[in-house]
Amino acid sequence: MNRILQRLFFAIIVRPVVYVLLGLNVRDWQKLPRNGPAILVANHNSHLDTLVLMSLFPLSSLPRLRPVAAADYFFANFFTKWFATNIIGIIPIHRNGESGSPLEGCFEAIDSGDILILFPEGSRGEPEKGLGEFKRGVQILAEKRQNLRVYPVLLHGLGKFS
Repeated sequence: MNRILQRLFFAIIVRPVVYVLLGLNVRDWQKLPRNGPAILVANHNSHLDTLVLMSLFPLSSLPRLRPVAAADYFFANFFTKWFATNIIGIIPIHRNGESGSPLEGCFEAIDSGDILILFPEGSRGEPEKGLGEFKRGVQILAEKRQNLRVYPVLLHGLGKFS
């Protein structure tokens, strides 16, 4: 049921917003991975970044796309937790260290052949102002999983919709 809801959400709401209202312009989208294990590493300036990246893939790929996101931000209440985990498919990162290794869920997803969406700055930066300092997550994942492919992605222009 959740997969059906996920596909409907992206087909009926996300894609029309991204492609029609925002007027998305994508270069070299064909270079994105079609299967995992892989990581999309992108700058983060807008609440729409994750949804835009996910909209670049076929609807059938959605269950294999796993955005990495802060649990404390998305687990504020029951609905946002349910929506983030079941419809968006996030891998929650507990930034306060309350549940062991914060990257444990990432390793599980990589080992299952998923494609992670990771923002190495750790949080949204100032819109269209350049990159902040990277956290070590991508480096740790790539060092411990030698077969992992890492794809850099530049998102530009979404900061005005933050």
